[in-house]
Parts: sequence; structure tokens; C-alpha cells
Amino acid sequence: ELRRGHADAALEILTLVEPALRDSATLHGAIGESLRLLGRPCAAASSFRRAAALAPGQSRWRALEESSRSDCGADGAAQDPPAEGPGR
Repeated sequence: ELRRGHADAALEILTLVEPALRDSATLHGAIGESLRLLGRPCAAASSFRRAAALAPGQSRWRALEESSRSDCGADGAAQDPPAEGPGR
């Protein structure tokens, strides 16, 4: 769904499988990308941070975290818009 441009549907699916794959950097990265595309950079930064912690050798997660954190606000004070959909 994410590749087809359906970030909201992708986030819903990813949220459903998250309990079974909670230690997957790829899963948390995909959640972060969905959140970023939905205009929720602060939440995306958190997901990318988790992906980076799970796969420290993959620098893309740290780069995406930093980019999302920048979009979130220099001091982290920016707020994501209210979530519409599954618990995010």
C-alpha cells in the first residue's frame, strides 16, 4: 500500500502486524515513512529512531530520523496533527 501511495492504509496494516514484528527495523522504518507521508514528522522520527536502534549498521534510519526531527521542529516543540486512524 505504501508503494502505491496509500500511506494511511499502509499504516493501518503495519500497525496490525507490529506486535508480531516489533523487533524489525524494516517494520519501524515503514511505519516512520507512512507517518512522514501523512504529515506527522514527530511520530515518524520516533519510528525511525526505533528502526535505527534495531539496525545500527543501516545509516538510512538515522538519516530519516534526523530529517523528520528537523521537520518536527528544531527544539522538538512542534506537534503532529491529531491522528486519524489506528493508534498512531
